[in-house]
Amino acid sequence: MAAVNNPEGLRAVFSLYRTVLRLHRAKLKDEMRELGDAFVGSEFRAMVKSTKATQQQWREFAHQWQGYVATLAPEFTNAPADAASSTAHLAERLDDYLSPDQQKRVDALKKEVGNLGRSMHERKQE
Repeated sequence: MAAVNNPEGLRAVFSLYRTVLRLHRAKLKDEMRELGDAFVGSEFRAMVKSTKATQQQWREFAHQWQGYVATLAPEFTNAPADAASSTAHLAERLDDYLSPDQQKRVDALKKEVGNLGRSMHERKQE
């Protein structure tokens, strides 16, 4: 991905962002879409506003989000067929890749998703 400090780089970032939001709209239920959209927006906003991100960090950021797109809709990308399984493999070893602060954020997100799932299940039983 090109550097974000030029128009081509910004277009690529926003294109990837729009692709993720479109896939959320097509593939996720409303409650999960709202949660996912908020998370995606936060991550992209933080990366775009970052003044310290290196070219390598931008490439990795784009690569990971492209992997997420391949996971949601492999037919939507030209990613290898095993992209979803390689992303799932990374998720199994998440602790190896995240700082303690990032792990806390992931844990909080997991807890929030669990709470959301329980509340949805309780509403369906009423």
